[in-house]
Amino acid sequence: VRSISMGVVWVLVGLAALSVVIAAGWLGRRVRVWAASASRAVRRWVRGVMGDWGEAVRRGKWIAAVNIMLALTQWCVRFSIAGLVLAAFGVEWRPALYWLLQYMVQSISSIVPTPGGAGGAEAGFLLLFAPFVDADLLVPAMSTWRLIFFFLPLTGAALIFFLLNRKPRGRASGPGGGSSGRLPQPAE
Repeated sequence: VRSISMGVVWVLVGLAALSVVIAAGWLGRRVRVWAASASRAVRRWVRGVMGDWGEAVRRGKWIAAVNIMLALTQWCVRFSIAGLVLAAFGVEWRPALYWLLQYMVQSISSIVPTPGGAGGAEAGFLLLFAPFVDADLLVPAMSTWRLIFFFLPLTGAALIFFLLNRKPRGRASGPGGGSSGRLPQPAE
């Protein structure tokens, strides 16, 4: 967190220094005109976004903001799983690094043409987390991460799918109580 904070501070200091240099005209008139035009466009965009959100909240569509906050929370928790698993195995907690690494693992697994990125996710985890995790903890941590991140939600989804798609008992499926052998059509 301290490194990220210092990086943000230095980026802001650099942008402020660049703004002073441009405003003073040290980079020429063309750069100054371009910077003023870009600044106006950014301000116009920010005003538009703020106005759109303000209008959505005023019209009672605050649920959109709540939904975005819930999605942000969900993604933060989702990308914290690897760090939490590693912390449970006694590895030093580095949230920003683990979020970035897990994002990269997800990117790798999304291009692997297997269900759930099977194989790609595991290989990506082992490859990317290896420099930060002891070798004897890497495979058990990866297995636990994959269990929590993929297989437990998959099992829950399969259970819900099964429960929602089972036929009620004691209900006749065709005329006269027997099975007609055909599936019901959407219009029925």
